[in-house]
Amino acid sequence: MGQCGEFVDGHALGHRGGDLVNQFAAHRSDARTAEGLPIVILEALALGKPVVATRVGGIPEVIEDGETGLLVAPGDPRALAGAVSALLADPGGTSALAERGRAAWRARFSAETMVRQVERVYLELAAAKGLMREGA
Repeated sequence: MGQCGEFVDGHALGHRGGDLVNQFAAHRSDARTAEGLPIVILEALALGKPVVATRVGGIPEVIEDGETGLLVAPGDPRALAGAVSALLADPGGTSALAERGRAAWRARFSAETMVRQVERVYLELAAAKGLMREGA
Protein backbone atom coordinates (compact mmCIF):
# COMPACT_ATOMS: atom_id res chain seq x y z
CA MET A 1 0.00 0.00 0.00
CA GLY A 2 1.46 3.33 -0.95
CA GLN A 3 1.07 6.67 0.77
CA CYS A 4 -2.60 7.25 1.43
CA GLY A 5 -4.82 8.76 4.08
CA GLU A 6 -6.03 6.36 6.77
CA PHE A 7 -9.45 6.75 8.37
CA VAL A 8 -11.27 5.30 11.37
CA ASP A 9 -15.03 5.90 11.25
CA GLY A 10 -14.44 8.78 8.86
CA HIS A 11 -11.81 10.51 11.02
CA ALA A 12 -8.53 11.13 9.25
CA LEU A 13 -5.44 9.70 10.89
CA GLY A 14 -3.12 11.40 8.44
CA HIS A 15 -0.91 9.97 5.75
CA ARG A 16 0.90 6.78 6.71
CA GLY A 17 3.08 4.51 4.64
CA GLY A 18 2.59 0.77 4.86
CA ASP A 19 -0.39 -1.25 5.91
CA LEU A 20 -1.98 0.24 9.04
CA VAL A 21 -3.42 -3.13 10.04
CA ASN A 22 0.08 -4.63 10.22
CA GLN A 23 1.10 -1.87 12.64
CA PHE A 24 -1.63 -2.52 15.21
CA ALA A 25 -4.99 -4.12 15.79
CA ALA A 26 -7.96 -1.89 16.42
CA HIS A 27 -11.20 -3.57 17.32
CA ARG A 28 -14.47 -1.74 17.65
CA SER A 29 -17.51 -3.53 19.02
CA ASP A 30 -21.06 -2.25 19.12
CA ALA A 31 -22.35 -2.52 22.70
CA ARG A 32 -25.60 -4.02 21.46
CA THR A 33 -23.97 -6.83 19.47
CA ALA A 34 -20.66 -7.39 21.24
CA GLU A 35 -19.11 -10.82 21.51
CA GLY A 36 -18.18 -11.88 25.02
CA LEU A 37 -14.50 -11.84 24.07
CA PRO A 38 -13.64 -11.29 20.41
CA ILE A 39 -10.99 -13.75 19.24
CA VAL A 40 -9.33 -10.96 17.23
CA ILE A 41 -8.33 -9.35 20.54
CA LEU A 42 -6.54 -12.53 21.68
CA GLU A 43 -4.95 -12.97 18.26
CA ALA A 44 -3.61 -9.41 18.27
CA LEU A 45 -2.21 -9.84 21.79
CA ALA A 46 -0.58 -13.16 20.81
CA LEU A 47 1.08 -11.47 17.82
CA GLY A 48 2.37 -8.63 19.97
CA LYS A 49 0.17 -6.03 18.31
CA PRO A 50 -1.17 -3.12 20.35
CA VAL A 51 -4.94 -3.25 20.80
CA VAL A 52 -7.48 -0.45 20.77
CA ALA A 53 -10.90 -1.76 21.75
CA THR A 54 -14.22 -0.66 23.16
CA ARG A 55 -15.31 -1.28 26.76
CA VAL A 56 -17.92 -3.95 25.98
CA GLY A 57 -18.46 -7.60 26.79
CA GLY A 58 -15.44 -9.38 28.21
CA ILE A 59 -12.88 -7.05 26.62
CA PRO A 60 -12.17 -5.06 29.82
CA GLU A 61 -11.40 -8.35 31.59
CA VAL A 62 -8.55 -8.93 29.13
CA ILE A 63 -7.38 -5.43 28.20
CA GLU A 64 -6.21 -3.27 31.09
CA ASP A 65 -6.55 0.28 29.80
CA GLY A 66 -3.15 1.90 29.36
CA GLU A 67 -1.26 -1.25 30.38
CA THR A 68 -2.10 -4.02 27.91
CA GLY A 69 -4.08 -1.99 25.38
CA LEU A 70 -6.30 1.06 25.08
CA LEU A 71 -10.04 1.05 25.80
CA VAL A 72 -12.57 3.58 24.57
CA ALA A 73 -16.29 4.00 25.11
CA PRO A 74 -18.51 2.20 22.59
CA GLY A 75 -20.04 4.40 19.93
CA ASP A 76 -17.40 7.12 20.29
CA PRO A 77 -15.53 7.34 16.98
CA ARG A 78 -13.57 10.41 18.10
CA ALA A 79 -12.19 8.54 21.13
CA LEU A 80 -11.33 5.59 18.89
CA ALA A 81 -9.54 7.82 16.39
CA GLY A 82 -7.77 9.61 19.24
CA ALA A 83 -6.51 6.32 20.72
CA VAL A 84 -5.26 5.13 17.33
CA SER A 85 -3.57 8.49 16.72
CA ALA A 86 -1.91 8.32 20.14
CA LEU A 87 -0.44 4.91 19.27
CA LEU A 88 0.85 6.14 15.94
CA ALA A 89 2.41 9.22 17.56
CA ASP A 90 4.37 7.21 20.17
CA PRO A 91 6.12 4.19 18.62
CA GLY A 92 8.16 3.47 21.76
CA GLY A 93 5.16 3.58 24.06
CA THR A 94 3.16 1.56 21.56
CA SER A 95 5.84 -1.15 21.48
CA ALA A 96 5.90 -1.32 25.29
CA LEU A 97 2.09 -1.51 25.40
CA ALA A 98 2.12 -4.31 22.82
CA GLU A 99 4.78 -6.27 24.73
CA ARG A 100 2.84 -5.98 28.00
CA GLY A 101 -0.25 -7.17 26.13
CA ARG A 102 1.64 -10.15 24.73
CA ALA A 103 3.00 -11.04 28.17
CA ALA A 104 -0.52 -10.88 29.63
CA TRP A 105 -1.83 -13.10 26.80
CA ARG A 106 1.00 -15.61 27.39
CA ALA A 107 0.22 -15.75 31.12
CA ARG A 108 -3.52 -16.29 30.63
CA PHE A 109 -4.29 -17.63 27.16
CA SER A 110 -1.30 -19.42 25.62
CA ALA A 111 -1.72 -23.09 24.67
CA GLU A 112 0.57 -24.12 27.53
CA THR A 113 -1.45 -22.12 30.05
CA MET A 114 -4.76 -23.45 28.76
CA VAL A 115 -3.51 -27.06 28.85
CA ARG A 116 -2.32 -26.62 32.46
CA GLN A 117 -5.67 -25.15 33.47
CA VAL A 118 -7.68 -27.96 31.83
CA GLU A 119 -5.37 -30.58 33.32
CA ARG A 120 -5.82 -29.04 36.77
CA VAL A 121 -9.62 -29.23 36.43
CA TYR A 122 -9.46 -32.91 35.35
CA LEU A 123 -7.14 -33.77 38.25
CA GLU A 124 -9.41 -31.99 40.74
CA LEU A 125 -12.45 -33.83 39.38
CA ALA A 126 -10.66 -37.19 39.42
CA ALA A 127 -9.52 -36.61 43.00
CA ALA A 128 -13.04 -35.62 44.06
CA LYS A 129 -14.38 -38.87 42.56
CA GLY A 130 -11.64 -40.93 44.23
CA LEU A 131 -10.11 -41.89 40.91
CA MET A 132 -6.57 -40.77 41.78
CA ARG A 133 -4.03 -43.34 42.94
CA GLU A 134 -1.63 -42.47 45.75
CA GLY A 135 1.53 -40.84 44.37
CA ALA A 136 -0.07 -40.09 40.99
